[in-house]
Amino acid sequence: MDVDIRNSSTYAQLLVKLKNARSRVNAKGAQWVMVSANRLDDIIRQHLQGQGRGGAPPPLSEMTKQIYEIAGEPDGSGIHDTLEQYFRQEGNTFVAGVGIPEGKSTMIAKVQDEGAVIPVTDKMRGFMAANFGIYLKAETTHIVVPGRNFWSQSVKQAQSNAKKELARFMDELFNEN
Repeated sequence: MDVDIRNSSTYAQLLVKLKNARSRVNAKGAQWVMVSANRLDDIIRQHLQGQGRGGAPPPLSEMTKQIYEIAGEPDGSGIHDTLEQYFRQEGNTFVAGVGIPEGKSTMIAKVQDEGAVIPVTDKMRGFMAANFGIYLKAETTHIVVPGRNFWSQSVKQAQSNAKKELARFMDELFNEN
């Protein structure tokens, strides 16, 4: 015994809806990627401004306070000034994001995000003493810079936003006439 389910009008409506959606997918996809990149850029800038700790900067060490008294407080090492958005299409794929061009800011951003353990050299001891009046103890062999994870935190938050935006995009794509 066979049971047939035939509803050609519903199937025809589905085909029309899929055809209409297909005609809009590239424009909507590009729009979604650009919106996501803009949000990532905003989130990274907010994290940099709040020093990656929700607006509460870490307590400054005495050494850092002494350096700031002499050299002034940094402006975030200019990272926020070097952030660049990019957008390109690779076949049927849209790629957008935020990056920092190669150079000093790239290295500073990496250290600020991941942290670093910097070996102390005689040259560094001389520089700190001559420029900031800081005399490192003989037993000080490394300077530890804690990471602030602004990049990874920002990406995680932006991915969450992008997923919500994608759900809205899919709803619009299939529910527009």
